[in-house]
Amino acid sequence: MRNGARLASAVQILAEINKRNRSATSVLKDWSVANRFAGSSDRLAIGSLVYEALRRKLSFANQMQNDSPRSLILAATPHIFAVTIDQILEIADGSRYALSPLSTEELAGLKRQLSTDVPQYIRGDYPKWLARSIERAFGNDAARQGSALARRAPLDLRTNALKTERAQVLKALEHTSAVPSANMPLA
Repeated sequence: MRNGARLASAVQILAEINKRNRSATSVLKDWSVANRFAGSSDRLAIGSLVYEALRRKLSFANQMQNDSPRSLILAATPHIFAVTIDQILEIADGSRYALSPLSTEELAGLKRQLSTDVPQYIRGDYPKWLARSIERAFGNDAARQGSALARRAPLDLRTNALKTERAQVLKALEHTSAVPSANMPLA
């Protein structure tokens, strides 16, 4: 799949999650079963977009000034694919299976930064109903702490020293930006 089709699929999945009030995991699984042509890298990219949009929904909706699935996925795209706005314009070109071209509002939303005067719960991507508790616990640092909680969790991978060496594993994983742990000699 091309990135345009990945974006369109992610929008479709996020819309299904919102419409049917189903878990992201079950909707992604159903989509994968129905779209067997999608390879593992496609499923990974689409799932990453969907989960990033869900984790950072409040700040993305504020940035885009729209909380539609399309707007949320567009806002998540630079974070997941590490692309520029110009590259997003190329990806969303309206070709077969791709997203239709961006509107002027969507383009403005991608260029917009979160304002410093938005509430901490929006900057921190935590629910409004939880704001009082988080702000009591973290004070002025609540937005930064909430944002850290909304990030993807790091992964620790240990090597089996009987089967391979640490250097070989690092070489095999260099495309993932893996770094060795200073605290654990086998991680």
